[in-house]
Amino acid sequence: MIRHIFLLLMGFLSFYLPANAQIHKQIVPYQGITDPHIRIFENRAYLFAGHDMSYNAEDYQMPNWWVWSSEDLVNWTKEFELYPEDTYMGPMKSCWATDAAERNGKYYWYLSKKNEEVAVVVADQPQGPYVDVLKQPLLPKGMTDCHQYDPGVFIDDDPGKSPYLLFGETYHGQYHIAKLNDDMVSLAEAPRKIELIGQYRIEDKGFIFKRLGRYYLIFGETYAVAEDIYGPYFIGGKFYGNHNSVFRWHQQDYVVTANNKCHGCIHPFMRGSSIYYLHFRGDGAVYIDENGGYGVGAYDANRPRLEAENYFMADGVRKVNGIENDFYLSPLKDGGYAIFPNMAHLEHKSMLRMFVASNSRAGNNQIEIRADSPSGKLLNTVSVPFSWNKMTEIECSLPPLKGVNGLCFVFRGASYPAITFDAFSFSPEGHDIKTPQAHWDFTNGLQGWQHDRKPLVWKSGAILFSKASGSEMVSPLNIRTDLNQANLLTLRIKNNGGRARAKVAFSTVVDTLGKKQLQHWDAGAHQYIDLSPNSDWTDYVIDFSAHPLWKGKLNQLKISFEPVKKGGIALSDVMLWKKEDYQLAPLYADFQY
Repeated sequence: MIRHIFLLLMGFLSFYLPANAQIHKQIVPYQGITDPHIRIFENRAYLFAGHDMSYNAEDYQMPNWWVWSSEDLVNWTKEFELYPEDTYMGPMKSCWATDAAERNGKYYWYLSKKNEEVAVVVADQPQGPYVDVLKQPLLPKGMTDCHQYDPGVFIDDDPGKSPYLLFGETYHGQYHIAKLNDDMVSLAEAPRKIELIGQYRIEDKGFIFKRLGRYYLIFGETYAVAEDIYGPYFIGGKFYGNHNSVFRWHQQDYVVTANNKCHGCIHPFMRGSSIYYLHFRGDGAVYIDENGGYGVGAYDANRPRLEAENYFMADGVRKVNGIENDFYLSPLKDGGYAIFPNMAHLEHKSMLRMFVASNSRAGNNQIEIRADSPSGKLLNTVSVPFSWNKMTEIECSLPPLKGVNGLCFVFRGASYPAITFDAFSFSPEGHDIKTPQAHWDFTNGLQGWQHDRKPLVWKSGAILFSKASGSEMVSPLNIRTDLNQANLLTLRIKNNGGRARAKVAFSTVVDTLGKKQLQHWDAGAHQYIDLSPNSDWTDYVIDFSAHPLWKGKLNQLKISFEPVKKGGIALSDVMLWKKEDYQLAPLYADFQY
């Protein structure tokens, strides 16, 4: 059990629960995975990505590329690392964005040499090993009037399955596209400029996908649409984040993006990547569902509402767009189903509520609730009453669900649009998780924290302080957390060394009349908290909201302990919370972000 001890610099805490989580689940936490592309090969997801190497870097330091794989988008295995010295490029730390494709039983991985050239390596299987077959760039420097980098590969659905390579940027030139030969390592034509019509921000890393005969070009926070692969592309609206790519699996669409909202991504040059659900409105406009930061492929039965369209696997159903960004699920045939696996806290639920509508008077429309799959154990069956397409809440009891991994909803006696399935929830009711604004979780390493004079001692998921190891640690620079939103700081500590106290010092960057000023911790920017002897993990909470220097953006933290006695002090977590969110901190601790 984790105990909670507060040091308050002002009065009573009041709580208000905002709508969204602040930290978004990473694909693989703490690894610096960035510039992500996910491709589905042999019914398995493969992540091709770059690698930020350090929390303490002062620029992008990317020494290699990675391949990871997953069968469920939740659990990932590192399959292969490629270093530039294994290719014609030689050693460098500018291993920028990539993409991959399969053709004729071979796998082709396209790589950026900084913002200058594009290379290609080839393998017999998606997990590698990959070999530099050309031993020279596929797109050499100076080939076009833009920088040749950030490749995106697209295989069309025409009879010949024509392959294309997209590359370039809009900072100094324009996106270009060229058809590839069948060997995938040479161009079938000279690259052509892509015309963009409408207003857009300058960006790099473009990506093309196709839906219902239309080509979508996404770049940064913008997407554009064309009737022809070569364009022109008309700006369609806002997309999401930067360095995005799109993939489809098990009848679900996703966007994967480099994302500084991720857990542990508190430094501009140590990034992470997340996956979100991608939906399309009736007019073809895109909608990215952040899902409260929970990620994809895993679900939490404690949430007050789970959207039906955010399934992991489905067959015989379709997504239906209601008003603007409202989406529903509707069966296309008897036996259509949707699966929601990896569902946490399911064993504690006894009732299921579903929000549904029906325009059928036949009276034979039902939803079977099964364990894990369409052929899994039948848990209950619910009739869907005629409601003239008005959403109705129906509920049913659930048997003990210990050992059940997830739920599958099977639609019986129904065909489109007889049933519309909007969302579901459980009883006893729970809450959405509220997350900290920033979190250093030392169970996975030092997270860039250092000692000025001695190396920090890390063991068994915590940083240890003793007379021998020293008593001070400093965070990486450029944290950038908004201190107007983060006014509680928590230290998770096990104190085996008698009474002591911790000093938390901070430096900030304050914008004064358009000029950024650094406020150093030597100017009184610190606070003390007493530590009681305790062999259990204890959360010590400091309320900084009344501190006159706690404002602007956080630049760096320094934490020191005095005195450090025999037995020592262990520190497992440092978190920055919005005061109103801290009420639900135990839920965050219980869910694996």
